Amino acid sequence: VTAAAKSGADNGMVLIPAGIFQMGNTGAYGGDSDEEPVRDITISRDFLMSVYEITQKQYEEVMGTNPSYFKGENLPVEKVSWYDAVEYCNKLSEMEGLEKCYSGSGTTIVCDWDATGYRLPTEAEWEYAAKARTTTDFYSGNLTNQYCPLDANLDKIGWYCGNANSK
Repeated sequence: VTAAAKSGADNGMVLIPAGIFQMGNTGAYGGDSDEEPVRDITISRDFLMSVYEITQKQYEEVMGTNPSYFKGENLPVEKVSWYDAVEYCNKLSEMEGLEKCYSGSGTTIVCDWDATGYRLPTEAEWEYAAKARTTTDFYSGNLTNQYCPLDANLDKIGWYCGNANSK
């Protein structure tokens, strides 16, 4: 979740400064064809981004329900669609008195990029934040395996098939 809100520091969000980065497969593994060609992308404005995935507890406090299969209030919420995530962002924005980023419904949902509320990061914003100004797969280094089994560099920073115990 990202936000334009100025209060991000006190709710688990960090400032991601504007900048230019190489989007796509800049790391060591072969990657997928949709990660090519590598291209320079400009992130034109600063944004706030949640340090962690949204937990089941956070989601339930806003939405009143927990759709997750693997229950645990501090586990990331799962079994949510993009539409569910958009609704979560709008409801969280409303709860905090911020301007909703999303309007419309169904296939006509649009984002107001100037709104003060919460929204999902774009693909480019997510990759920019994950790489943290490095040229490796992640800020912790390149993949040493292609996802599974356990990957030493990914294990340092993420919950994924190699360390999630089938959850």
